[in-house]
Amino acid sequence: MQKMDWKRTGEKLQKYKYVGLILCIGVALMLLPTGSDPGKKTPPPEQTTGLAFDLEGLEEEMGRALSEIRGVGEATVVLSLSDSGEEVLAVDQQAEGETKTVVVSGGSYVQQPVRVKSKYPRFQGALVVCDGGGNASVKLEVLKAVSAITGLSSDQISISQRK
Repeated sequence: MQKMDWKRTGEKLQKYKYVGLILCIGVALMLLPTGSDPGKKTPPPEQTTGLAFDLEGLEEEMGRALSEIRGVGEATVVLSLSDSGEEVLAVDQQAEGETKTVVVSGGSYVQQPVRVKSKYPRFQGALVVCDGGGNASVKLEVLKAVSAITGLSSDQISISQRK
C-alpha cells in the first residue's frame, strides 16, 4: 500500500488555486436567485394566448404594395378576420397536480415561454378601394395579389374604384 505524499499534493493544489477559486465563484453565482417572483401564478395547461398580429400594419403595407401595380393608383385595403389566431404554450405537469409553463432563459434575466404551436389569424374578407378599380385587367391583378397574400378566394375579395 502506498502512502499519500502530502507535500506533493499541497504543491499541486497551490498550482491550481486560481482555477479552483474561479470555479467556486462560478458555482456561487449560479446559485444566486434570478429575480423571478416565486409567488407568481402560472398559466393553465396548454395555455393559448393571442398572437401579436398587426392588422393595421398589414393593411397599410398591402395598400402600398398594391399601389405599385400598374394602373392601380392609390390603394386602400380593409381586411376582416374570422379569428384572431392563437399560440399554444408548453406546460410541465407537477406531481401535486400543478402545472407550470415551460420557459427558456434568454440571458439577462429574460425568460420566454416555449411555443408548441402557433395558429395565425384567418382572413374572412378583403376590400380594396383604388383609383384603377374600374378597369377589369387592374381588378384581376389586384385580385390575384390579395388572394396570394391572404389566401382568400375571389368571392371573398371586393375591389372598387375610388370616387
